[in-house]
Amino acid sequence: MRPERLEILIRALRARVGHGDEWILWLEGRRLPPDLEGLAASGANPPPEVLERGTVWPRSVLTPIRCSSPTLDALAGAVSNHALPEIADHVHVTDAGGWLLSLYDVGGDDPPSMSPRLPAEFRRALEPTAPQ
Repeated sequence: MRPERLEILIRALRARVGHGDEWILWLEGRRLPPDLEGLAASGANPPPEVLERGTVWPRSVLTPIRCSSPTLDALAGAVSNHALPEIADHVHVTDAGGWLLSLYDVGGDDPPSMSPRLPAEFRRALEPTAPQ
C-alpha cells in the first residue's frame, strides 16, 4: 500500500463518520510511535477471530483506532510525518458484525480485500481511479 493508498483509505473512512457506522481501523505492525499512542481506542473489542493477520512471525501488534473525525484527522497527518512501517505493515477494518476490509503490505500495490457488506460508495472511493 503506497502512502497515497493509505491516505485514500483514511479519506474514505472519514467520509463514513456520521453515517451510524461504528468501524474500527486495525493497524497491524509494531507499536505506534509515542506521538500517536493516544489514537489507540481504549475499550475496543478484541479483533474478530476471522481477522487474518498479515504477519505470522514475529507476532505483530494490532492497534485499534475508532473511526471518528479527530482520530482519522490525526492519523491522516501522521501519514505525512512518519514512514509507513512506523504506522502499520497491514491495515484492517471491522465493525460489530466482523471483518470488512484488509490491506496487506504497506508499500505494495495489491488491491484491498473487501467484504460484500461494505457500502458501494465506500468501495468506489477506494478504486485507484476514483476522483480525489
